[in-house]
Amino acid sequence: MFLLRFSSLWVVLFLYSCSVPVSSAPIGGSRADGTITVAYEYGALTVPEVNRNEMDRQAKERCGRWGYEEAERFGGETRQCTRPDGSGCWRWLVSVQYQCITPATP
Repeated sequence: MFLLRFSSLWVVLFLYSCSVPVSSAPIGGSRADGTITVAYEYGALTVPEVNRNEMDRQAKERCGRWGYEEAERFGGETRQCTRPDGSGCWRWLVSVQYQCITPATP
């Protein structure tokens, strides 16, 4: 009986979760290595709508300030729980690494 109630709760939570646009921002990087980290956060009951083009633009802009023309994703995404509790995670941080490429010509 407990398992049935528990699984029903998850079904209800799943049905009420919704897709939400999320904002991304550069959160780190290394000018010396030519790398940028762009990230976004979302809550446990949401399905994030990520604007990958905006993330690419933000990385390219930061690389441009360092004298590069382009930025390229590498290494995939890293998802980290930023607000854990006893039954799981309530907030996630997803970060994407970029490599600055193509040095600008003078």
